[in-house]
Amino acid sequence: MLTEIKNLRQSHTFIVILILAAAFRLIAAIFSKGYGMSDDHFLVIEIAQNWVDKGPGQWFDRDEPHGHSMVYPFLHYLLFLLLKGSDVTDPQTKMLVVRIIHAIYSLSIVWFGYSITRILSNKKTANQVGLMLALFWILPIMSVRNLIEYICIPPLLAGFYLALKAESTAKKSYWIFSGLLFGLAFVFRYQVAIMIVGVGFVLIFQKKWRELIALSFALAIAIFGIQGIFDWIAWGYPFAALKYYIINNIQGRLSFTTGPWYRYTLLILGVFIPPTSLLLAWGFIRSWKKFSVLWVPTILFLFFHSYFPNKQERFILPILPLFLILGTIGWNEYLKNSNFWQNRKKLHNILWIWFWIANCFLLIIVTPNYTKKNRAESLYFLSKKNDVSAVIWESYHDITPIIPRYYLVHDVPVYTYPKSKSLQSLHEEIVQIGFKPNYIIFLGGKNVEKRIEDFKLNFGSELEFLKKVNPSLIDYILFRANPKYNVNETSYIYKIISKGNS
Repeated sequence: MLTEIKNLRQSHTFIVILILAAAFRLIAAIFSKGYGMSDDHFLVIEIAQNWVDKGPGQWFDRDEPHGHSMVYPFLHYLLFLLLKGSDVTDPQTKMLVVRIIHAIYSLSIVWFGYSITRILSNKKTANQVGLMLALFWILPIMSVRNLIEYICIPPLLAGFYLALKAESTAKKSYWIFSGLLFGLAFVFRYQVAIMIVGVGFVLIFQKKWRELIALSFALAIAIFGIQGIFDWIAWGYPFAALKYYIINNIQGRLSFTTGPWYRYTLLILGVFIPPTSLLLAWGFIRSWKKFSVLWVPTILFLFFHSYFPNKQERFILPILPLFLILGTIGWNEYLKNSNFWQNRKKLHNILWIWFWIANCFLLIIVTPNYTKKNRAESLYFLSKKNDVSAVIWESYHDITPIIPRYYLVHDVPVYTYPKSKSLQSLHEEIVQIGFKPNYIIFLGGKNVEKRIEDFKLNFGSELEFLKKVNPSLIDYILFRANPKYNVNETSYIYKIISKGNS
């Protein structure tokens, strides 16, 4: 049996790589529930479900367009409609379907990464790149998240692949298909325009005017045909969402997480596991001239986000596969001609053994992680209750986390009750809306006994304990490491019982 597996690996290496990629992405699809950041849930899933429940009209009947592309949420809206028509209404079941679809979709990253490397280098290096794209620790879990920064990668890599095919086969028509795919990537994530401009710069420098015209024409067709027409129908004129996206980002550039210009450089070096990441970085730097059609767009994207004040880790996701591809090719070529490393093969092997040990450890820990478990699971628990009239979302923080209402299902009020909110304000809100809460979720374990007793005293109610929802392992680690910005804690679910009814 072991001999057969070894022979299969040697003769069909890339098939084995794809199987490994599919296996870990399937694990992520099944076990990695919840959502990673706010945007991947609230700007996609909540919007799509809201359209299913109330119709898209209430979203688009506004004076000011939403400053995000609605194309990707619209695809989820269509999927949710299909699932509703098939009587699939359970929120976790629907999200499982979403994650499986995304897992399958993400396999194209492995294929295009391998294929790009085959054009630029050799089969051995392509297998190395393919294996890293299949098993790099952060990619399987990102593959099943609804992050537009990740969703744009397959058409982006496909566009680069066809651009390279156009160069290697002299078939100029490939530039048209490359432009169409770049346009699709842009519709998902507007910032990839920086990378597309980088491709244009390379063509201008190389004086390839016909290729530039073909790429630009196809790009314009794709962007207008998808984003332009969609916004025209939704908001009354083309590119309305793009216009307000630019305005909102410029005006709010300092409203979010900021950092020094070198933040993303350090992030990339850290994510790719130092000190081995330094080898990839050196390989990437050395590849600038030989592989400029990939290198220039990547470095422009990195420069732009390093300069722009708003810095969030997910923003850099689109260039991770390209950094890995160019870094691996560049390093392998440097390695062959380096006397230093040729005389220190043992050290080189140790560095890569360390990389794979650390990577596999992180892969096993991170891939099945249920992110934002306490929030999603608490509301999902209440979705199974038939008597929910309203819910209180309580927290000892000054601001409560955004409520992932999708998991609650019930169209009932959810009253936020952070530390900064007075009891009088909460009472007035309940009276004004007119729905008395009969469930409360206490977010976080800090002074929870006192908070429970205070609530019982102030509301004149008894509380019946129902469930405790612990955070997932990674959520707990992140909270312990940085409790100020990671409020993924334990949740306590109680039923509110009026004393007159007890």
